[in-house]
Amino acid sequence: MIMKRTLQGTLATALFAASLRNETLKSKSREGAFYVKGGLYQVAERLQTYIENHGGKAIKGREAVRIERKDNRWIIHDHRDNSYDAFHVVCNVPVQNLGIILDEDVYMKLTPKLRAKAKLPQWGTYTMYLAVKEEDLPNNLSLFQQILLSEQGDMTEGEHIFVSISHPNDEKRAPKGYRTITASTHIELNKCQTKEAYDAKKQ
Repeated sequence: MIMKRTLQGTLATALFAASLRNETLKSKSREGAFYVKGGLYQVAERLQTYIENHGGKAIKGREAVRIERKDNRWIIHDHRDNSYDAFHVVCNVPVQNLGIILDEDVYMKLTPKLRAKAKLPQWGTYTMYLAVKEEDLPNNLSLFQQILLSEQGDMTEGEHIFVSISHPNDEKRAPKGYRTITASTHIELNKCQTKEAYDAKKQ
């Protein structure tokens, strides 16, 4: 999302906290875990609505392919040959991608520690989505679960699987009588650089 004007950090933090407070059910699975009704994307939707209601503009479905510095402004180029300018840019791409989208003179101004991290292997998330009948799940099932290393010692590259289950009263995620299950783990992206490698790994 690109804003015409910048929200101060305190305002953005307050908005994020308010979104979570108004749209969450505290999970009974463990202290400190929160459940966002309708899914985590609801937070982004609330932020977009706030931006647009306060004179900003949200543009989705765009991939930033280059960011350059010109005078005292930033110029962002997307994959559709559009460009946008701003005084401030919040960049949330993996650190390994900064060298690709930033001009070299800008990239070299990053701290040595940050540039060193850019050389580390990049990990991604492999996710599976399921829909199951409510009757097939046990009662009092924890909404968040983490399954660690298997007894065989070779479960996943990340040696864990994180499982998230929709709340039984959350009909934004699944119709009544059904629940959604999201299972994810971390994978090394350098092993999935081609479609053939990805398909083989998926099996």
